[in-house]
Amino acid sequence: MSVNADESPPSANNPAFREDRTSPDGKWRVLYDYMDGEKSPLIISPRVMDAATSRVVIDLWRSCLDGTVIEFSPPGFRVEVRDPFGSMHVTASVDAHASTFVLDGNTLPPRPLSEFWNDLRTRADQERREWHAQYAPAATPPAESLLQRIRRWLN
Repeated sequence: MSVNADESPPSANNPAFREDRTSPDGKWRVLYDYMDGEKSPLIISPRVMDAATSRVVIDLWRSCLDGTVIEFSPPGFRVEVRDPFGSMHVTASVDAHASTFVLDGNTLPPRPLSEFWNDLRTRADQERREWHAQYAPAATPPAESLLQRIRRWLN
């Protein structure tokens, strides 16, 4: 992990902690943004760019989704995305030349890359709702009135 050396303060365009990586063939540039807090998980979000044109192909910065590029291929790369606040975990193959993606284990044909973010957000929200429905806290008993508490204390 490297720290920015410039003097400007951290912002969405210039995070305090980031890591800059390049694919083995030099075709892809991946910027990893590191975000955490005192009571929150470490979230590492990738921004994947075409190294020659600086065109952003995938941008998960400040998305609250944790991800990493796990493999590069001639037309694109494979990315793994997790929801650190839920149970969503997906792996997708991205074809940057065709601007499409395919989720692993999905029988659908390749979908436009413009739908990638919405698909991730929908899946994360759905799995969070399912988790909350399964593990909803038990209903709290009604609070005792002052008179009831005094009677209980006297007995």
